[in-house]
Amino acid sequence: MSKRSPKSVEEKLQCVQSYLNHEDSISQLANRYQVGKSTVMRWIRKYQNEGVGSRWLSRK
Repeated sequence: MSKRSPKSVEEKLQCVQSYLNHEDSISQLANRYQVGKSTVMRWIRKYQNEGVGSRWLSRK
């Protein structure tokens, strides 16, 4: 299995906002952004706990 490419800050924010605005489910977002459901849930949780200005948005 190949390694997935890191997601940009913009992609993470779009993903989180789509979920919070009730536009898409976690499963739909995971498929669209080609990440696991647990990754989407982690992005959402970190956004809610730490906000936009947090370091979690940047690539590791």
